[in-house]
Amino acid sequence: MTYRGHIRNGVVVFDAPSPPLSDGTPVAVEPLAAPSPHPHRGGESEPGDAWAGEPGELGRLLAEVQELREADLRSREGEFR
Repeated sequence: MTYRGHIRNGVVVFDAPSPPLSDGTPVAVEPLAAPSPHPHRGGESEPGDAWAGEPGELGRLLAEVQELREADLRSREGEFR
């Protein structure tokens, strides 16, 4: 089974609730993609740019970003009048 996570302060932090692994359980950690020193923009793509998250997660995240953007714009409506 594969558990997804990320590195925070040099320690692996699981994205979902902690899996049932006992202290001392041997594990293998393999980076999904090396971070790019220069983020790219536009239609450019690089090897490893494919979505590695759970199916449907990208759509949920994009919808959440759109909701936050719209809420921010609504809160600033008076600033531009």
